[in-house]
Amino acid sequence: MKHKLLALLFLTLSFNAFADFQSDLKVKFPQLKDAKIEKSFGDFYSVVTGQEVIFISSDMNYIVNGEVVDISKGKSVTQAIRDANKQKVNIGSLNLDDAIKMGNGSRKLYVFSDPLCPYCKQVEREFDKLTDVTIYIFPMPLVGLHPDAQSLTESVWCSKDKATAWHNLVVGGVKPASKSCPTNPVERNLAFAKKYNIYGTPALIFADGEIVPGALPLASIEQKLTQAKK
Repeated sequence: MKHKLLALLFLTLSFNAFADFQSDLKVKFPQLKDAKIEKSFGDFYSVVTGQEVIFISSDMNYIVNGEVVDISKGKSVTQAIRDANKQKVNIGSLNLDDAIKMGNGSRKLYVFSDPLCPYCKQVEREFDKLTDVTIYIFPMPLVGLHPDAQSLTESVWCSKDKATAWHNLVVGGVKPASKSCPTNPVERNLAFAKKYNIYGTPALIFADGEIVPGALPLASIEQKLTQAKK
């Protein structure tokens, strides 16, 4: 009975210490109010926002930003936390009517993309090398970075052949004829992206729902397409 009471006391103190740390951290760093916080190694807590992982000491005097390796296990603590907190999308919640369809293969890839984003151009050149794939491009113009992206996206959407118009613009730099039509999916795509903390382009979503930001090289895209299809 004595040991059970001691264990309960220890758990209570630990919980209180964790709750106090969470509260104090969010007061000191309000930008971390939505972060996921967990006890990690030694006297440090892991703080996760999206795929960014940092470690903060319990007295908040030290921050570790980078790879922390457990030498005894030969594994990265940081990467293990990233893997455990990978962003996922319910594929069924994607409205394919708000996307530009390219290809007709058995493998599926969903991409949030800005027509003037240089990294989008880079990754779409890799898409041209893929086989047996259907790619759904969800236009997501980031007008804060590219003021003309919105109007160009609308012109693409109003084109008779959206896929060709998009590819010619992103990869070839060929602007479509200026057009307007009653509706386009931009606002819906931006709202969806915000819901899943997608703030940059390109953002690649694979069939298993994993979100991968940035322009992946061809080999990495192929690997993830294969893994996601299993």
